[in-house]
Amino acid sequence: MAEENKCPLCKGVGYIITPEGARLCQCQLRNFNLNKYLQIPRKFYSADLNKVKKIHPQIAKVLEEYIENFPHYKKEGKGIFIYGPVGVGKTFTIVALLKKLYEKYRIKSRFVDVKTLSIQ
Repeated sequence: MAEENKCPLCKGVGYIITPEGARLCQCQLRNFNLNKYLQIPRKFYSADLNKVKKIHPQIAKVLEEYIENFPHYKKEGKGIFIYGPVGVGKTFTIVALLKKLYEKYRIKSRFVDVKTLSIQ
């Protein structure tokens, strides 16, 4: 890497050493596409918990509580189950949750459409 193109924060290494340990440098996150990383279909790229909150405030409140207490729920083996008729926003809501869990806890997961799992 040419000297003038190196990141001024990490000097081109890609990570920064802090008293707490190593962490990724901002330069490594600039081109990061969360939607692609989590294999979210383009149709749901705009999924966001704030949008869920505007449409379904009670559901958003439950999701926010789940996110906040996720380490406890994970330890207990508890998840979220969403059901309802077609078109009410179940997938949009769960994608918003998936993104937030990755953002807050770096939970490695990915979007899978269950229709693609059916046996033919």
